[in-house]
Amino acid sequence: MPDDSTTAEEAGTLASTFNKLDIDLDGDVYLCSEDFKLLVSSKVLSVASPVFKKLFGPHFMEGSQLSTTSPGTVSLSEDNAEVVVALCQILHHRYSESVESLTFSFINNLAVVADKYDCVQSLMYFSANYFYMKMRQQSSGFDVGRLIFSAFLFDNPIIFREVTKSMVYSLLSTDYRRLADTWLLETGLDAGDFLLKDLLARLAEKQLEVKHNLQVELETVMSSLISKTLPFSGRPSRGPHFSGEASHSKNHISECDCTTVTLYLHAFKVQRLWPLTTALKNKNLVEFLQDLRATPFPTVKVDSCGCSSCGLDIKAKVNTIVQSTEAAFDGLCLDCVKYGKREESGRECRIAHPGYIDFNSSQ
Repeated sequence: MPDDSTTAEEAGTLASTFNKLDIDLDGDVYLCSEDFKLLVSSKVLSVASPVFKKLFGPHFMEGSQLSTTSPGTVSLSEDNAEVVVALCQILHHRYSESVESLTFSFINNLAVVADKYDCVQSLMYFSANYFYMKMRQQSSGFDVGRLIFSAFLFDNPIIFREVTKSMVYSLLSTDYRRLADTWLLETGLDAGDFLLKDLLARLAEKQLEVKHNLQVELETVMSSLISKTLPFSGRPSRGPHFSGEASHSKNHISECDCTTVTLYLHAFKVQRLWPLTTALKNKNLVEFLQDLRATPFPTVKVDSCGCSSCGLDIKAKVNTIVQSTEAAFDGLCLDCVKYGKREESGRECRIAHPGYIDFNSSQ
C-alpha cells in the first residue's frame, strides 16, 4: 500500500502489478483497464451497487455476455486501479489489508469510487472500522480534518460530527485552504463538486466566531474592572474614607482593581497569550485553551474594602469561560448538510442535535 507521498508514476507501477487477478474463481465478468483485469461476480457487485446492477442488466450489452465459462468484459478505465481492486476485494470479502496501513489518500479515493458506484452502504462496516481506528490514533488536527471528505461520502453521521467538531478546535485558519488543495491533489476533484468548499468555509467561519466570543469574554473580565470612574480625588481608592471621601463606591476604581488587572494581564503575557488577537491567530483552540487552563492567575490578597475585586476569583472565572468555549460547538449534522432538513419542520436526522449547527441555516 503506497503512502500519501506516492507519485503518479509509482502508483502506475503498483497498479500494473495487479495484472490479471481472479477475485472470484467462479466469476462471470472481467473488469478491465490498462492496469488490471479482474474476474469478479456480477451477482455480488449487483447486490452491492445499483450502478453495477444496471450495467449488468439486460439493457446493456455487457449484461448479455455474462457467463462463468466465457466471462464478459467491462471497461473501468477512468477509475483508480488500486482502489477498484480494493473495492472488488472488499465486496467479495477477499480484502486482506489491515485498516491501519491504509492512507488518507487511499480512503478518500475509495470514498469517491464508492460514491460513483453507489455502494457506500455496502462499505459501511469497512469504512466505520477505518474511521474509528483513525480517531483513536493521536493524529494531528490536519489529519483528522482530512477525514471530512471520506466521512461525508461514506455517509457516516457520527464520524462527520466528531471530525467537524475537531476541525473547529484543532485547525488553524490556514488549514482549511490546505485541506481543499490536498483533496484536489489526491483525487483530482474539486471540493466544490461535493459541497465541501462551502462546508470548509462554514467551519472556518464557525471557528472565527468561537475565537471571537472567547476573546470578548476574556476581555470582559478585565473591562468590568477598568470601566469604572476614578474617585473625586483622582486616585484609586483604598476603601471607605480614602482621600477624604465620605464612603467608598463600587463604581469607583480601587487599588484592588488596579492590582487585579495588572496581575491578570501579566499572567497572560507570561503564558504568551497576550495580545489575545495574536495568540488566537497563531494557536488553534485546543492549544489556546490548554495554555489558558495552565495560566497562573494569582490570588490578590487584600484587606476587604468592599470593592468589586475583593474576593474575586479570577481563576474560577477563566475556567468557566474555558468550559463554555469547549461546549460552544458540538459538530455539524451530516443530514442537515446534505439534505437541508430543518429542526423547525421536524427533520428526521439520524443524530438528535438541539445544539448543532444547521448548515443551511440563514444565520
